[in-house]
Amino acid sequence: MPVLTNETVSQRGEEIYHSQILPLLETKHQGQVIVIDVQTGDFVFQGADVLEPGRILRQKNPQAVLYARRVGFATVTKMGGSWNRYETLSHNTPK
Repeated sequence: MPVLTNETVSQRGEEIYHSQILPLLETKHQGQVIVIDVQTGDFVFQGADVLEPGRILRQKNPQAVLYARRVGFATVTKMGGSWNRYETLSHNTPK
């Protein structure tokens, strides 16, 4: 199995997130952490916890290559300051 660069993992993670996962999300998922296995496309999200979704995916596939992001934000964590919104989930907002 080839070793993936950080850039490749990030690109694959974003591609899977935007094409397969984002269309399924609702506004109630805003701010939750999602962890994606970039090799299989499997994903888990569980509130604000970063570690538990990764553990769940590694139980299924010990060799998983994982990518994490926070739904609706550009980063998973922050240091001081405030959160910068990255996207809205308005496509699922009731009209």
